[in-house]
Amino acid sequence: MILDEPTNDLDIKTLESLQDSLESFQGAVVLVTHDRYFMDSIADQIIYINDKFPEQPRAISFADYWQWEEWFESQPTPPANSATLVSTMQNSNQNSNQSSNQSSKKVKMTYKDKLEFEGIEALIASIESELAACQNEILLPEVVANSARTQILYTKIHELTETLQKKIDRWAELEEIAKGSQA
Repeated sequence: MILDEPTNDLDIKTLESLQDSLESFQGAVVLVTHDRYFMDSIADQIIYINDKFPEQPRAISFADYWQWEEWFESQPTPPANSATLVSTMQNSNQNSNQSSNQSSKKVKMTYKDKLEFEGIEALIASIESELAACQNEILLPEVVANSARTQILYTKIHELTETLQKKIDRWAELEEIAKGSQA
């Protein structure tokens, strides 16, 4: 069951009834709320979807709100100042200039590149299949009810997505080399 801000606009009697119903509910509940009291009284586990700290896992599990708050306050603030953004933009401009200079030079495909190029499409297909299997598995009710398995699958999906993107980028690079070698 997925509930998005279920306590908004509820009177106390209805709120108590909702809380009683959820406490007796046997399945998994995904609860999105800003009501800390309600969350602490209902939730057995809190999963934080991490989009601010790239060095940390994508989904992080906590026992309660206070444990999450303690962890969150202990994290270094993510870089968001303009100097960092400017230097990042300058670096990316330099990288794109370097790559355009390199692409103007003809690069021959090595034997190792040829072998990699011949097998990379099958590897990409294999990664895509594994990713699809994980994405399907994470939707199963028995997996949704098992927070440990859900955490493992979220991490695996994140890793597979990153690996897939790297392989697709490498495939595109090898494709360009192959085109250059044929010209």
